[in-house]
Amino acid sequence: MKSKLFLLVLGLAGLLHTPLMSQLIPGSSDNFVTVWNTLETNEITILTTGEGYNYDLYWEEIGDPDNNGELLAQTGNATIEDLASGTEYRVEIAGDFPRIYINSDADERDKLIEISQWGTISWSSMENAFEGCRYMDVTAIDVPDLSDVSSCCGMFSNCRALEGIGANWNWDVSSVKDMSGMFYLANSFNQNIGSWNVSNVTNMTAMFMVASSFNGDISNWDVSNVTVMSSMFQFAFSFNQDLSNWDVSSVTDMYFMFQDAFSFNQDIGDWDVSSVNHMGNMFYEATSFNQDIGNWDVSSVIAMYEMFLGASSFNQDIGSWDVSNVRNMEAMFDYAVNFDQDIGAWDVSSVRKMGLMFAGASSFNQDLSNWDVSSVVDMRFMFIGASSFNQNIGGWGISKVENMGWMLNHSGLDCSNYSATLNGWAANPNTPTDIALGASGLVYGSSAISSRDEVLIAEKGWAITGDSFEECEPVFTTNFDDAPSIDVFPNPATDWIRLSGEGELGTTRIEIYCVSGVKMGSYTLDISPEAHIDISEWSAGVYFLHIPYKNSSQIVRFTKL
Repeated sequence: MKSKLFLLVLGLAGLLHTPLMSQLIPGSSDNFVTVWNTLETNEITILTTGEGYNYDLYWEEIGDPDNNGELLAQTGNATIEDLASGTEYRVEIAGDFPRIYINSDADERDKLIEISQWGTISWSSMENAFEGCRYMDVTAIDVPDLSDVSSCCGMFSNCRALEGIGANWNWDVSSVKDMSGMFYLANSFNQNIGSWNVSNVTNMTAMFMVASSFNGDISNWDVSNVTVMSSMFQFAFSFNQDLSNWDVSSVTDMYFMFQDAFSFNQDIGDWDVSSVNHMGNMFYEATSFNQDIGNWDVSSVIAMYEMFLGASSFNQDIGSWDVSNVRNMEAMFDYAVNFDQDIGAWDVSSVRKMGLMFAGASSFNQDLSNWDVSSVVDMRFMFIGASSFNQNIGGWGISKVENMGWMLNHSGLDCSNYSATLNGWAANPNTPTDIALGASGLVYGSSAISSRDEVLIAEKGWAITGDSFEECEPVFTTNFDDAPSIDVFPNPATDWIRLSGEGELGTTRIEIYCVSGVKMGSYTLDISPEAHIDISEWSAGVYFLHIPYKNSSQIVRFTKL
């Protein structure tokens, strides 16, 4: 009996000291294989998150296969130590390894340089998996097993070297629901992903934002379940593919969708946008876009601010749009220099913000006299630089307006229409008090003297600046033809702006105003050939540089970052 007991104890002791057996065979097609560079360190850490890990790791120095090692039965982060700095290593993983999670880790993100093989790993999530891996590329000719993956959010975010040339992108993404930011800032990526089954995806926010090289054909994607497309192609400078067949009927948010998508000009006129409530910045500086979207049902939209700001080609008939629920039209056509369509029948009764709405919209000249602006509180800069706009808006009910700073500066209102506008506002007993109205470059006639000076200024406390008295013939208008041309750069700017140009420059008086109408400074500068202005202490935002010249002036808009 004692002999049997001794043998049993001896056997158990032997089991306890049996070395772990690796579940990994180096070079196997089942392994997840990556390549790393240690850079200035002597280690590589495989980053994980959550639970469910039980994996083995094999590493080998590239160019020296005899220098290798392994880590077995890892249940979380694994660090390979005592490596040579500035050296490349291949790392192979097998076993239970549900997630890799670089997530912009400052120490490891620049070390990962290649995904060579996906293997048979069953992934549970790709959320932020390789975020911030600026030098990483994918060369794998196999595909990842994403059958249990619901999120690819941020998967390749800020992977600036990701080209994927020669890799297999015929992935099965049918289980994925979130692709937001998936290729954000992957500005070298332009591979064929048109066969992806995205029918279960609900979120494509910023999916290709700043993917500046991407121009893949994704016309056959089933996006019928997507609810959010905000910023999807924002700064996707090269993208110009047919999206006409997309079913966007479930989408509620399209803000920033095509901002600065300079190349995009595709027919999306048949899109069902009836569920969309946010179109702010949608075509902001989409300088090529000029498609007929006049039949869109925008009745659910509440925000259209900056929708066509800088969309310099756009000039389509959108006069039949139902905008009755829109509350914000701030800068909607700001610098949409070709837009001149009849929108006089719009129901704008819910709009509260119209500041900058037609600023710099130099072609616009439509009758807006029937607009119900009774809910508007902000009209600052509304028509600044709208040099063609010459309409009587004196019938507007402006009872709730609080700010008209720079509203009419250098607009195209002639003496007759400006005078009529002043007369109309003065005659309305509900016109508000203590309003600052900008009217630089405009003139009023004798018929408006009483309305301007006695009613609006004396009785109601208005401060009207920049206009002057003249009889209505001849008409004074702002004329840019004989003004010297001054350029501002860089734009956007950070610490300073440089002024240069052509014409009779020399010593020039310059004024700069912020978007609220506050003067930031007056300068007398010798622009021969250039001058600089320090803006380093200014807050980020939009500013206007005003250059008076003889009987004309120039307005230059710039942005401080």
